[in-house]
Amino acid sequence: MLTEFDRDAEQAVRDMERHTFSMDDAALLTSALSGVEQQIQLDEHMLPGFHADDQPMATQLLEYQRETMLLIEQFVASSPFRGRVTSIWHGKRITKPVA
Repeated sequence: MLTEFDRDAEQAVRDMERHTFSMDDAALLTSALSGVEQQIQLDEHMLPGFHADDQPMATQLLEYQRETMLLIEQFVASSPFRGRVTSIWHGKRITKPVA
């Protein structure tokens, strides 16, 4: 059973690599935005479960992730990718600089 699981996991990695290789730059940026957004959503959901001593650090990490999201969006908004990359955070295509 574990051998089958390992084989399936290796196939999933190969499939993901093949799919990523076929993506254009705009799709890769959309994927990066999606990954950061998913991590923010997970961490926001998990934050109340952290021990009180760990919550300040977890909150700082969330802020760092939000800043990362904003930096990616600012880059996209001032690049040739403007209008071609979708931000799932704001649910729209990035067509102008993000303030």
